[in-house]
Amino acid sequence: MTRLYSDKDKATAVRNFIYARSNGQAEISDFSEIADYMEKGWVTLLHPISKSGKYETYTTTEWYYNQKDAETYFEWLISVVAGTEDKTVSEEVFKKAVNQLFMFLFGISGTLASKVELLTPYSLDEQLIEFDKKVDRMNEQIVEALERIMAWQQKYQPYLDRLAKEQESIENALDRKAKDKE
Repeated sequence: MTRLYSDKDKATAVRNFIYARSNGQAEISDFSEIADYMEKGWVTLLHPISKSGKYETYTTTEWYYNQKDAETYFEWLISVVAGTEDKTVSEEVFKKAVNQLFMFLFGISGTLASKVELLTPYSLDEQLIEFDKKVDRMNEQIVEALERIMAWQQKYQPYLDRLAKEQESIENALDRKAKDKE
């Protein structure tokens, strides 16, 4: 069975989110689900983030990832994917960052205030490129059809010419016969 979303689909969704976010069309107000992913170990962190949430009892202190930690990590992933991270990252880290952002976007889809479809091409350039490709394919099909018609016409033109002459002579004969009866 193949995956439901290809790497290209994931990259498109992440790019659409980043673009929409930079234009104020996608806002995240709750990072608790991402913090849960981090705390439960459902995601391998690609960048070290300290746990700043603190839970104290009389005998112990436990540290955990809170929403601020999750937001910091999320922002780091965005900077990697957008290419604004100061340090150069490997292609492998880049791909993992795209996958994690995609996973997070679906994890927080209920709390994501977004005015953009993540899995549809968002940029006008991409839509125009896809449209141009469709037009090119249609043009190729039209050219192929015209070439087949021309080949058929060349093959059968002598027969068509002979039929046209025979039709003309039959019409002339019928016209003469009709005049003779008058």
